[in-house]
Amino acid sequence: MRNWKLTLDNPLNLILAADHRLTELNYANDQIWELLLGSGEPPAVALHTTYGLRARSMRVFPQFVEAHQSVSDPGDFDSPVIITHFAPNYLKLMFSPFPDIDVEMEYWLPDGQTAAGRIWVRNTGDLDRKLRMELTALLSPNPEGKPSVVRVKESAQILQGATENLAPVLFITGGASGENSPYPHLYHDLEMAPDAYRRFTWALAALGDDEESFRHARLTAARNWEAEITRIRMLARQTLEIHTGDPDWDAALAFSQKTAQLLCFSPNQHLPHTTFVSTRMPDMGYSRQGSGSDYSHLWSGQSAFESWVLGQTLVPDSAQAARSLLDNFFSVQKENGFIDHKIGLGGQRTSLDASPLLVSLCWLYYEYTQDLDYLKQNFRRLLWHIQTWFSESNDRDGDGIPEWSNLVQTGYDENPAFSRWQPWDRGADIRMVESPDLCAYLYREITLLQKIARMVGETEPLTYLEAMAATLHTAVQNSWNSRRATYQYWDYENHQTSTGEVLQERTGPGEMLVDQVFETPTRLQLKLTSPEPPTAKLEITLHGSSPNGQHRVETISAADLTWAADGAIFTLPNLYAEIEHVHIQGLAAEGTAQIQIVDLYQEDHTLLTPIWAGIPSEEQVEKIYDRRLAKASGYGRQYGIPAQPRASTKAEEEAVMRVWLPYNAMVAEGLLDYGRVTEATDLFTRNMASVVENLKSEQAFRSQYHAERAGGVGQRNHVTGLPSIQLFLKILGIKPLITGGVQVHHPNPYPWPVRLIYRGTVIESSEESVMIRFPNRESIIVAAGEMPCLIENKAVPMEVLP
Repeated sequence: MRNWKLTLDNPLNLILAADHRLTELNYANDQIWELLLGSGEPPAVALHTTYGLRARSMRVFPQFVEAHQSVSDPGDFDSPVIITHFAPNYLKLMFSPFPDIDVEMEYWLPDGQTAAGRIWVRNTGDLDRKLRMELTALLSPNPEGKPSVVRVKESAQILQGATENLAPVLFITGGASGENSPYPHLYHDLEMAPDAYRRFTWALAALGDDEESFRHARLTAARNWEAEITRIRMLARQTLEIHTGDPDWDAALAFSQKTAQLLCFSPNQHLPHTTFVSTRMPDMGYSRQGSGSDYSHLWSGQSAFESWVLGQTLVPDSAQAARSLLDNFFSVQKENGFIDHKIGLGGQRTSLDASPLLVSLCWLYYEYTQDLDYLKQNFRRLLWHIQTWFSESNDRDGDGIPEWSNLVQTGYDENPAFSRWQPWDRGADIRMVESPDLCAYLYREITLLQKIARMVGETEPLTYLEAMAATLHTAVQNSWNSRRATYQYWDYENHQTSTGEVLQERTGPGEMLVDQVFETPTRLQLKLTSPEPPTAKLEITLHGSSPNGQHRVETISAADLTWAADGAIFTLPNLYAEIEHVHIQGLAAEGTAQIQIVDLYQEDHTLLTPIWAGIPSEEQVEKIYDRRLAKASGYGRQYGIPAQPRASTKAEEEAVMRVWLPYNAMVAEGLLDYGRVTEATDLFTRNMASVVENLKSEQAFRSQYHAERAGGVGQRNHVTGLPSIQLFLKILGIKPLITGGVQVHHPNPYPWPVRLIYRGTVIESSEESVMIRFPNRESIIVAAGEMPCLIENKAVPMEVLP
């Protein structure tokens, strides 16, 4: 396990939870903790949880007393807290509360209902010392609970409390005494000669009754800790160590790896393989239903989009976990090839198609494992999955260009072009739009499937796949707007990119005379506002002409509308060649109604995904980069690519300026594939600057980061906020394989040498060369002119690889 010296001035992320690789996790009852350094009341080095909101707070913290001086606030320590080791379920730190008194503390979460630790106190001075070490378990229970108090069980003094259906019990070895002060604690009085040390083990179990909690806590304290910590260290030795020239980067990337593992979850009867939750925080992990079916979207299952995101950081050390995510999707695949968009441990399903990113995830697994058998076993499953996207339910007009069925499939569920929850949202019905991102994903998936087909000898589908890819490629290129240097959304029926325009509006019920004839049949929207949702009497009738010239009367009732933010937006399912008038009844007198043309002219980061898919020409990529990505008037911001280049309203600015790392990673990876290593490095560096700053200021990742100021926004420690280890390595030009080899693609573009340690192999990369030292001590140096190549004790040119 790597040795660190991290202080509060460094990036930190101190969430702790049981590790799915070492114990079986309970999806409905998972207790998650966070180590807080100086926050809370009183300020302390405090391990904190709410037991999934079953308590207001539980804080476990030490206090040290000498000669009537007591100290718990790390700001008052003689030497600061230093984090020396960390893992998903383990953390070690040291500090000195008083001069010449050194303290080391270990925290370990052996299972989902227990927190435990060891405390070493050493006298490093020349004089005898007398002091007291106290450990407080400060429980603020929910109503009808009981705060922690000192109790005696089987001759041992313990701290015991109650909150909802839990009975937390704190136990310390060595015959600790207890005291019911404002901060109830167990303590040991220490008389320490020079160079003497004392060690104590504690455990806090929170099970259903106090007897069960006491037994479990005492058994945990008595376990063979050295053997348990050795298991954690053995897992850590499988983790890629990254040593850059920037200690902040080292910490941020290591915490990203740790968090990716922490998010992973044990299988159950609904999902037979390792899965994950989107974030794992102290307020989460408890299901009142007992099944997890009542969890929010953050715990309701693995989506294809977030699975692909997590896979970027699970590789290379946990490629098997990335494979497990795929195996879960395959386990629910139906005979017709359908794979559900989001599948959960509580049996959750969405009845939506999984986003077309599973082939990319499978290829990522293969790249690091070279597991050709896995590709052979699952080629047909992946093919069937892609084919479902071209069924009638997804390709509604049968032109070979599918449409999304729901905004959540895209991964960017806040997209104002299609969302209807904020006042600034345009709210187009995504089912009626053909999107560059869906086409790009499908094109990339099909391109990879073609590559896999040739590798595994499945040549029969190649002609079919080539035809599908060509159709998608043409559709995306047809949406290219050279003047704007961007791809665009287009209507699935008229294949036009319309700009939003309000045709008529009124207040209250009545008639809107529009009398508008369109050059091209046009998609229309109704936008309503009302101080309160309307009654069932609301009815809107539109009169106009269909594209074939026939008179059309269309009626929308209250049941057709979804109300949010005091309004509703409804996209009409039929095109209009002419709109004559609109009759509104049942709308409140102060309500408003608009008839407008659907706005598909929006720019956003999903329109950059064709770069990742390899669709644009070199000339188009140059235009996109020079005119959109590099300019402040486009996406060129200090901390990365924002969701949109600009906001249409002041209220929208905060949402528009959010940097979504997955889309930034797609663009960076695409730029690499186009040979733009410098530009990809710059983008990743800007992303990392914001990640690092947030880990310093908040000790957390965020689901998004702000494009113009350092720091994050959105959900804490969300999977989408983790910087990609795979992207870092791809920019570096190094791919360490689980099989023991190393692919070297290009010289190191970072401003400092990078040293990697992976399963005994040491890789040192600079701008001139790469040195690889294998576990058998054999060393190989690859000069820049010899790249790309595969190193397996001897250099093999990349061209000879299958």
